[in-house]
Amino acid sequence: NRKRDKLKYMLAPLATKYDYILIDCPPSFGLLTVNALVAANEIYLPLTGEALPLRGIVSLENFVMNVRRINPALSISGVIIQRFNNRRINNAVLDVIRAKYGEKLFNTKIRECIALAEAPAAHCSIYDYDPDSNGAKDYSALAKEVIKRNK
Repeated sequence: NRKRDKLKYMLAPLATKYDYILIDCPPSFGLLTVNALVAANEIYLPLTGEALPLRGIVSLENFVMNVRRINPALSISGVIIQRFNNRRINNAVLDVIRAKYGEKLFNTKIRECIALAEAPAAHCSIYDYDPDSNGAKDYSALAKEVIKRNK
């Protein structure tokens, strides 16, 4: 299917020029997401520490299994907790995710941070908007953890 494979072929010449190519997908299972997963080797799954996103994991895993028919190399390599605030529900969800994904769960958690919500509205990255914010610090720590895991 040409539409489904388009991104994969467009990214192929860039693969040798970059260590990482990140594709941020919408939270839906449409053509954009299919294109990204067909082109990808790994998925880093961002989850908020709440019950509703936890339910969506089953749907995502089924979707990934279907995409693996086209792209057998695709795997969920990491789970990232976002908007973490250390409340009881966050920790309960974290325990469930840890039990399900084990070492795939990143140690770094992206804490709840108003600057992360404000930066896109200001049309800039968190590093330009508020480099001293918890959000900037957490994403820097996450990047270091990703690099360390891939060495």
